Amino acid sequence: MNPFDHFAKRQLGCRAYLRYSEGFPFLGFIIYPEHRRLKRRKGVFYQRKLHSLVKDYCERNISFEDVTASVQGWVNHVRYADTWGLRKAILRTCNL
Repeated sequence: MNPFDHFAKRQLGCRAYLRYSEGFPFLGFIIYPEHRRLKRRKGVFYQRKLHSLVKDYCERNISFEDVTASVQGWVNHVRYADTWGLRKAILRTCNL
């Protein structure tokens, strides 16, 4: 930590002081000054959920509209981060 960081933590008593260059989690994203990334476990979780949805659709337990609504909702949420490659990779793995 530089002298300003020490001043903010010790003199001002800011226990929750966070440097501007450090990322912090918010709504499943890691926020950086110049970009946002999706937390890894959120991508892994949705990939597993999508495979489960596709399996349920193939077994005719849910409708295609349910799968579509889930995919559209997830894509609409993660589009606020740098996830173009992630979206392509996850959606490429599901075969409907």
